[in-house]
Amino acid sequence: MEMAVNTFLRISESCKEEFVIYHNKTEDIHGRHQINETEPYIDELIRKIPQEVNLLENEHKYVFYEAVGHMISCEKDFDRKNYLIEQTLADFWETWETMLREIEMNIDNLKNEKFVENFNFIIQIHERLTFAIGNDFYKGLAKIYMDVLKLYILYSNLITAEIESNGTKVVGHYHIKKVRALKRQILTLVQTFVEKSTDHKLLVEDFIPPLSDVIEDFSSSVADAKEPEVISLFTTITEKLKEDLVDTVPKILELIFNSTLDMITTDFNSFHDHRVNLFKFILAITNHCFGALFKIPPQQFKNVIDCVIWAIKHELPLIFEVGLEAMITILTNVVKSQDIANDFFEVYFIDLLNDIIFVLTDDLHKSGYK
Repeated sequence: MEMAVNTFLRISESCKEEFVIYHNKTEDIHGRHQINETEPYIDELIRKIPQEVNLLENEHKYVFYEAVGHMISCEKDFDRKNYLIEQTLADFWETWETMLREIEMNIDNLKNEKFVENFNFIIQIHERLTFAIGNDFYKGLAKIYMDVLKLYILYSNLITAEIESNGTKVVGHYHIKKVRALKRQILTLVQTFVEKSTDHKLLVEDFIPPLSDVIEDFSSSVADAKEPEVISLFTTITEKLKEDLVDTVPKILELIFNSTLDMITTDFNSFHDHRVNLFKFILAITNHCFGALFKIPPQQFKNVIDCVIWAIKHELPLIFEVGLEAMITILTNVVKSQDIANDFFEVYFIDLLNDIIFVLTDDLHKSGYK
């Protein structure tokens, strides 16, 4: 099955435009014309999806739907493209609405393993279609977007309640792992759309503001329940929106940076994914919306610089090289203004010099200094 669906995916990627147009005539092996098509193949394929995927495992269904998404992406008529998306997802949306109604009637259904699995499956289908179709999938995603974010918070609250009742050991329990996998898949869905989006205005006005609950949840959650993918998501958002995010970054920094810092400053090894993602987030800010750093309080700015230095001193190349790149970017931007440079170096020059000399004399870090 795996070979079959992967082949189907490669075919759809290489000649996807052929599946959404009428073929007025074809020839058989003897050169004889065949009858005209009455509809593009994509319409027939979508109607037959239930039969086509019936015997497939979920991991293969994701590949199949991605292939269908690549075909749909080539439809030039936007209204028809949305029609094809709706036909592809109609059954999923019906199932989705049914499950949400059942949760409204009985909140304990949130804990039902079948519900968690079905939500995860439907979200992964949407993620694969988002990847294949790109920005034009926004109406399809909007159909479930707000519900998806509400689910994220509901399951976060469920995890918090479990931790409060039974301690952080429950984070390793099977059902909590399944719920956290669902939360991560929700974040992956949003991140994929941000990566594929070509409409900054759409992101800024419609898709980013509702994420405020997600970032608030990250800030308030206990360390063991914080999803490092939240940091990764906002790194992607920063890289995508660049200066359009300048006014929003201070609030994001306040919620993400401050709540993560305490997790990673006790040693060099705890919460590895959070650590790496936080340093990459800071790098994204310095690279793409440096001006935002001058909109944050002085103490928080100092914390950011200290964090970059902390990264530079780390023993892992993945981390200290990110720290070095961030510091180079900071210094490059600072010296563009004499006034800013004077204020910055008056406060940080001696400490930076000492720390750089320290790591230069440490064999662990030489590869980063060329």
